[in-house]
Amino acid sequence: MMDFSVLKIFKWILLFTLINSTCVDAQAKVESQKDGQFDFWVGEWDVYKYGTDTLVGHSHIECVLNRYVIKETYSSSRSPYEGTSFSKYNQINNKWKQYWVDNSGVTLHIVGAYSDNKMILSNKEERSTGSIYNKLIWTDLKEKGVRQTWKQSLDGISWNTVYDGHYIPKK
Repeated sequence: MMDFSVLKIFKWILLFTLINSTCVDAQAKVESQKDGQFDFWVGEWDVYKYGTDTLVGHSHIECVLNRYVIKETYSSSRSPYEGTSFSKYNQINNKWKQYWVDNSGVTLHIVGAYSDNKMILSNKEERSTGSIYNKLIWTDLKEKGVRQTWKQSLDGISWNTVYDGHYIPKK
């Protein structure tokens, strides 16, 4: 006759094994569809104003939660500004999504896709003063790092660059 506590432990082990197996299978499905598209951004980076030697910040980008999520932790080298983003591929609508929050109160939820060595995520926000469009582009510069640009528009036609960063691997 099996002891009740041993039986209970056995059930938990069996349940954990089944859940873990299901998660691994689901993750394998996601990875087979969009494996590594945003991995070019993963790493430890010094961030410079693009085209200059002006250091503007530091960024730690890592895969978390069983590689379902890419997490960015950014800090300015010139002020107390810092922020974090979470990026994830959504297999239901075949889109990448990112949610950014920072210590100035800004939140940004952008959606898009990878194409031609670029991750392009955007949105349209409705404000009391009208619409504002955001477009963020990460370009894989291969051994030269990553370029990230953030552009904004009031009409979706004319764009202003509000951020242009060059991510260079930390030495």
